[in-house]
Amino acid sequence: MAEFEPSNRRPTGAASGTWSAPRRHCLGTLALGLLGVWATPGAAQDGSGPVVVVAHPSWGDAVDLSLLGRLFTGRVVEIGGTAVFPCQLAPGHPARDRFLSATLRQTEAEFRAYWTVRRHVGKGTPPREFANAQSLLAHVAQTPGAIGYVPSGETNTGVRALLRL
Repeated sequence: MAEFEPSNRRPTGAASGTWSAPRRHCLGTLALGLLGVWATPGAAQDGSGPVVVVAHPSWGDAVDLSLLGRLFTGRVVEIGGTAVFPCQLAPGHPARDRFLSATLRQTEAEFRAYWTVRRHVGKGTPPREFANAQSLLAHVAQTPGAIGYVPSGETNTGVRALLRL
C-alpha cells in the first residue's frame, strides 16, 4: 500500500480563505444590502416590523398560530362561550401582510378569495377592517371578545398583548 504524500497544490475557495473577485463583489453587495434594510430609520414604524396580537383585557386564553388561523378564517367564532370578534388592518398595510403570511400562510389576494367564497356560501363574514392601528386598538379595548393585531410599536395599556409575530 502506498503511503499518503501531501501535494503541493493549495486549495482554493472559502476553506482556504481566498475568494474570487466576482464572489467578493456579490458578498459585499449582499452585506451592504442587508445593512441598509436593518439600518433603515422608521422601518418598524411603517408596520413592516414585528406584529403584536392584542385582545380585550378580559381575554382569558392564550393563543397560538393555529387558533389565530381558525379565528381569522371564521372556523372558530367563540371560545369558552364568549363570542370572538376578529379585527384587522386595512388591505395594503404592511402589518396586515406580515400577519397573513405568518398566521395563514396566505397573500392578500388568497385571503380575499377565501372570504369571497365563504361569504357566497353563507359561512360568515370576514374580520372587521380598520384604517389604522389606533382605531383598531380603541375598538379592541372597548369590545369584549375582540382580537386583532397591530405593529409592535403601537400597542397601548388598554389592551392585552397575547403574541408577537
